[in-house]
Amino acid sequence: MKKSAEKIIDLALTMGANECEVIISKGRSLSLKANEGTLEEHKVSGTQIAGVRLKSAGRLGTSYSESFDDESLKSMIKTALETSKYSKVSEHESIDASNDGSKEDATNEHTWREDNTSDEEKVAAVLKLEGDVLAKGKPFKSAPYNGFSENEGEKIIANHLGLFRSIKRRYFSGYTSALAEQNGKQSMHYYGTAGLNFKDLDLDKCINVSCDQALGLIDGSPVKTGNYAVVFDHDNLAELWGCFLKVFSAKAAIDKVNPWAKKLGQKVANSALTLVDDPRYIGAMGYKTFDDEGIACHPVTLIENGVFANFLHNSATAKEMKQANNARAGRGARGSLGISSTQLAFAPGNDSDEDIKSGEYLEIVALQGLHSGVDVISGDFSFGGAGYHVKNGVRTQAVRNVTISGNFYDLILNMGPIGKTVYSNSDRSFFSPEMRFENISVGGK
Repeated sequence: MKKSAEKIIDLALTMGANECEVIISKGRSLSLKANEGTLEEHKVSGTQIAGVRLKSAGRLGTSYSESFDDESLKSMIKTALETSKYSKVSEHESIDASNDGSKEDATNEHTWREDNTSDEEKVAAVLKLEGDVLAKGKPFKSAPYNGFSENEGEKIIANHLGLFRSIKRRYFSGYTSALAEQNGKQSMHYYGTAGLNFKDLDLDKCINVSCDQALGLIDGSPVKTGNYAVVFDHDNLAELWGCFLKVFSAKAAIDKVNPWAKKLGQKVANSALTLVDDPRYIGAMGYKTFDDEGIACHPVTLIENGVFANFLHNSATAKEMKQANNARAGRGARGSLGISSTQLAFAPGNDSDEDIKSGEYLEIVALQGLHSGVDVISGDFSFGGAGYHVKNGVRTQAVRNVTISGNFYDLILNMGPIGKTVYSNSDRSFFSPEMRFENISVGGK
């Protein structure tokens, strides 16, 4: 891969590029699915792709190739040079990252761990995910969605200034679902698990959470329409915050599609809330030490004690906004330069979990229609939801078929208590204490 990158760069400079950057990605995946006690799918796939971003006469061009023979690479570069002729002269976007002395190979124990799990054990795992749900008997009718996957990937970034970065990562994941049927009613829930090696997977938790929630929600009904305090489980809390990540993008601010474009240094959230974008968060599945321009990346505080502290930048947005580059370039082999966040990690708050779950509130364990029900500019949202009505620590009613709506920016500014203990969502990409949101509008009966 390194030789291929060097060849692409040499060809690009020879063919007329002034600047050149190459991303090469190579991957392999194993996917297993079970159905009715047998292995329904056993799929092994592999990919490799090279992408070039180059600058010629002040203009940027991109192209990619899935073939690495000389003629295909020349054709890729020629396409990039041709497309650059039709782009605007770029004043701020350049390929100018140089080697800063960081290790070329960023692979470590947080991205790759040895694993000698046999194929038989992997097949047994996916059969267990389905079989243990069905073994519980009535009211569990089926486990319609279940699977196991193993993914390996290698990525390198190189440019004409001699920069070279590489990283290998591997992760495992599994998921299952439970469909319960009782008294003419049906309910389904699913849950997943992820880890850097096979033994990190918590298959029993997948099975138990899926079954417990499917059964727990089967008799759910709408609560009375009104305003409620709401506590989201961590998977759905991650989804909610994920809908509004554009507010941290410097590129979105430049493109005038960021409602927080002029809020830097202003209060945007509860004073107890501090949020960090942390690429090096220990235990995160997406641990990384450099961005997609090959620049070393470190934690960036986005909200500090309720105040909007930083945009996420790549080299081009940093130049245009005359701010420091905090190395959040996002680019795949096929794409152009953008912005990419890493892991969201919230600092612990000041309240206990008992404080957050005191009194009356709705515990939400499922949301539907997240992205279609969001207006990032205004902050308004409207989702379908399911969960439980809780009073004094006791679930008094399963809740289904309600609509949860409000304004996200108002919610985080006026949010309730924030817990002291930090938890992870199921795929280990989001780390947060318990959070309680007050006065959310819930449409029910």
